[in-house]
This record gives sequence, structure tokens and C-alpha cells, in this order.
Amino acid sequence: MVKTMVSNLSPAVGYSAYELSRYLGMMAKKAGIESSPPGPETNRVIKLGLFEDLGIDLGFELEDRSLDDAYVIDVKDGSGIIAGSNSRSVLLGVYRFLRELGCRWVRPGKDGERIPALDPGKASVKVKEKASYRHRTVCIEGAVSLENVIDVIDWMPKAGFSGFYMQFREGYTFFNRWYSREENYKKKREQTMDLETAREFTRLVERELLKRGLFYHSVGHGWHTEIFGIPAMGWFMEKGQFPQEFLDNLAIVDGRRMVPWNNAMLAALCYSDEKIQERLAREVANYAEAHPEVDYVHFWLDDWYNNKCECERCAAERPADHYIRILNRIDEKLTEKGLSTKVVFLAYCDLLWVPRNERLKNPGRFVFMYANGRKDYSKVLKPVEKIGIPEYKQNKNPGSFSVEEVAGFLQSWMNFIDDATDSFIFEYYSGADTIALARVVSEDIKNYCRFGLNGLVNCQQLRVFFPNGLGMELMGRTLWNKDLSFDEIADDYFQAAYGEDGRKCFEFTEAVQQKMEELKKLVDKESPEAVKEMDAILELVSSFEGVVDRNLGAKDPCLSRSWHIMKRYLELIRHFLDYYRAKVAPHITVAWQIYKHRLDEFIRDLEDELQPIMQPSLVYRRL
Repeated sequence: MVKTMVSNLSPAVGYSAYELSRYLGMMAKKAGIESSPPGPETNRVIKLGLFEDLGIDLGFELEDRSLDDAYVIDVKDGSGIIAGSNSRSVLLGVYRFLRELGCRWVRPGKDGERIPALDPGKASVKVKEKASYRHRTVCIEGAVSLENVIDVIDWMPKAGFSGFYMQFREGYTFFNRWYSREENYKKKREQTMDLETAREFTRLVERELLKRGLFYHSVGHGWHTEIFGIPAMGWFMEKGQFPQEFLDNLAIVDGRRMVPWNNAMLAALCYSDEKIQERLAREVANYAEAHPEVDYVHFWLDDWYNNKCECERCAAERPADHYIRILNRIDEKLTEKGLSTKVVFLAYCDLLWVPRNERLKNPGRFVFMYANGRKDYSKVLKPVEKIGIPEYKQNKNPGSFSVEEVAGFLQSWMNFIDDATDSFIFEYYSGADTIALARVVSEDIKNYCRFGLNGLVNCQQLRVFFPNGLGMELMGRTLWNKDLSFDEIADDYFQAAYGEDGRKCFEFTEAVQQKMEELKKLVDKESPEAVKEMDAILELVSSFEGVVDRNLGAKDPCLSRSWHIMKRYLELIRHFLDYYRAKVAPHITVAWQIYKHRLDEFIRDLEDELQPIMQPSLVYRRL
């Protein structure tokens, strides 16, 4: 057997040794090799540690070894080293070593693992790499259980991700959506979870991040309500009265102070007021001091646009000018407390237009986040030769933009920020859960460096591995190595998830998704061509069912599970076709409602079987 040794006592390096031993043991067991614990006489040893622990000369420069991931793997016949630039990189290196030996993780959980039969004493791998981008981060969204979040965090470094973002101070709204069954009318509960339970869940999530050395991003939303004692728990319409002090400090819009739709997250304050600036800065600094476990504290203003204060002071400058002043105050207070916490600021809604007058005084403290989702995700985001963006007009700005305008806003901000300011994009790819979107994401990621961006935080639902997890796999691996092609990753993934018929499965999935997308457009237009398209899709599904059925009994449990999920996917498509056919049928007013109800029932029941990988709201959006 092979013995592992650690040259560093950090939790992540210790966990790396545990994972390496565990997977090598599983591989040996599959190969029929006795997996008794290695004794002191064992001469096959894999040493784990940081570069400096193991005397490794990387041969290329890293800007900051604590932030930038790189690893060296040099193992021959079960002996050698796996070294990283930091403890997180050691774990990433372990999973890369196992991947080179044939391990794959096609979705979170044990049923997503492909473990080969192998004698660890014959394992030989040599790799030296650094990540293309620093920020390779998944952001919580959707409706999730605690187990969903922990399973995704466990899966993330296996695909090359480096961090997790828990929006708000605790993920109450995302946990509550699941535990109250908000999306499933068949199981909806009146009782919602309490805030303290969400805080305990968040502490458990933090423990999982620490164990793996993953970056921890937090908050973002709700500072403007917390300073008035209003807990920022989600985007809710409040039933009670707001504190008078909050109401007195709201933005003046159209001559009055108001809370849009009675939702405090959408309300703005009078951000030019120095007392408000001071309270916000103090709140952020106090939070950072109380939460040293958070690597990146996000400070955002509010969650809406065309809602900014029109008082004389506020109207004299752009919202971004007032924002920068608050950021500078935050830096002063963090510096007074001796804290090195990074603060993430964003371009979003009315903050898309760069400041006219203000600059960051300590640019190295901050990380810029570009958060301007685009109308059309069928087009790739790439730099434009000439920046063309709408003129800023207070409270009269558009709410969505073309991909060219999105690129223009981004370039204007990248021209504004200092070289010392780190940056990434905050995107809305969800799980890139169609092949068409995954192709766009692949090209987008390759273009990030052309803007000067250093990675991605993806705002996404976590249960996004239905019918497969190609988009998530592609996202993680391309962020690690932007030179990997879409086809290279897709071929490897579908082979791992579906075995010998993986290529056929890929071709079917891409074809049926394209046809379903076209069908939706035809149905919306009530086009007579819709029926012909449905017949074509039905023929495609019927022809592929034989491939699915012959693979359901695959010996490998991961493969068998993948094909059973695909079987459910085909059933789902048939339900959608029944519904669409009834909807476009002439002179029928009731049938489509019956088939819509059957579709709803099927999806809600399917959630019981596929909860960790499928969220109903995303299914409706994609089919």
C-alpha cells in the first residue's frame, strides 16, 4: 500500500491526506488488493505540503501564493510529492492526481463518483500547473437543504473551484425556500424555518469551507437595512411597520420617501448623508471584526435601480461617487482595527456608471465585482472596440442591456479601477445547464482575461445537475485552465457519466435541447409549424429510448444512476410535448390546462426522487 505524509498542519492539508488515502483505498479494493493500513516499513510514500515545506521551485511567478492556486504533482510508482502554493491548492492537487488516475465526479454525492480499479503502488503522475483565474466561486441561490450545500461544497474542488459565496449574513432565504417547500404546492408548509437555525446552518457550512481551505465570501445584500435594526433575510414584502428612523432616511424619489413594494431590499437611502455613510462603514467594519473567518466581505448598496435619492446633494453626483466615499470610510475603519479583510464592491443597477469625482484611496483593499447580467445569453461576452453605453439619467435608466452594452460598461469600469484592485465578474449562468449555454460560458470564460478580470462568482441555483452536470464541470475546469476546449471537457464528461454510449448521449441531449428551444418559440407564436416540430422531437426521443434502456442495468452504480436520470428526462420531455400539443390545438380551451396540471404533478413528484440535482423552477425555464 501507499502511505501519505503531511508536511503542514493546516486543516486543508490534513483533509487532503485523508481524501488521498480514502480514494486510493477504494481504487485498491476494486483492484482486489488488500487495503490493510501501511506499516512503518512501507517504502511507497506520497508527501503532501506547501511548496516551501517540500522545497519546490515552481519555475514561474505567482502574484500572491495565499490567493493564487498552483500545484506540482510528481509521483512515480506510488511515491513522490503533491505540493501546492497554499493549503487549498494541495487539496486541488490531490483531486487532480486522482483525476489523472481515472477518478471522475459527474455530480455531487456518492452516486456521482467513478472510481477505477488500480494498484496505488503503480500510480505515476507528473503535472505542474497554475490556475488561469484566482476567483472560481459558486454563489448560493435557489432552494437548498443543508445537505445540498455541503454536497456541492464537497464536489467543488474536485472540479477546480476555489470558493463559495453565502449571500446575506446567513443563507436564510435559500434554506427557507426548501424547508418551507415554497416551490412545491403539493408539500408546501405554512411553518418557515427560524433565523437561528439558518445561522447554525451557516456555521456548519463555514466549517466545511475551512476544512477544505476554500475562500469564503459573505453578505452583499442588506447593509442599508441592518443599520436600522431590520434583519436582511431575503426579498420579502414586509407585513409590519418599518422603524420610523429607516423611513426618515429613505431616498427621496418623486418628492417622497417610500419603500418599493414594501420590500426593504429594494429601498435606497440618502447616500450623500455623511451620517448614513458613517453608520454603513461602521457596520461593515464591526461585521468584519466579528467574522475573521470571512475572506471577502461584499458591500452593496441596495437591490434596485431608478430608486436613488433626488435631494440636492445626492443629485449633484452619480450614485457611484457616494458609493466610493462610503468604501473609503470602510477602509479607514478596517485599517484602524488592524484588519486585512478584502471588501468587494460592485457595478450593478445604478452603479453601472463610473464615478465622476471620487477614487478609491486604498485600492489594494478592494475587489471589483461586475454584476450586470445581459438580456441574451446566446451571445458570447467579449471586448468591444468602441464603448457605447447609454447616458446616465437619474432614475430614468434602462434595466437591461445588450451584450455589447454589457461589455462597454465593464470596460469603462476596468479603465476606472486601479491596477492594485483585484476583480471578477458576477454572472447569472445558473448551472449552465443546457449545452448551448455551456458553449457560451466556455467562450465567456476564455475572454475574461481580455477584460482584465481575474475570475468568476456564478450566481446560481445549486441543484443544477439535471439531466447532467456538464455546465458545472465545464465552468470549474475552464476557470482552472482557460485553454481547455469545450469539446475536450464535454467528451471527457459524457464518457465518465454515461460510458461507451456517452457520445450518443451528448448528441441526443444537444439536439433535443435545441429543438425544444425552437418549439417554445413556435408555441408562443401559435405557429402551425409547432406540431411538425413536436413530431420531430417525439421521433428523436423514441429513437433514443433504446439506448437508454440498454444502459439502465450498467454494473457501475454511477453509470446506472446517470442513465436512470436520463430516463426521467425523456419522460419529462414527453409531458412537455403533451402540454404544448394541447396548447396549440385549435378550438380546445380545457385540454391544455389538464396537461399542464399533469406536467406540474410529474415535476413535483420527480423532485422527491431527484431533489439534490433538480430544482423545479429551473426545469420550467429550460424546457
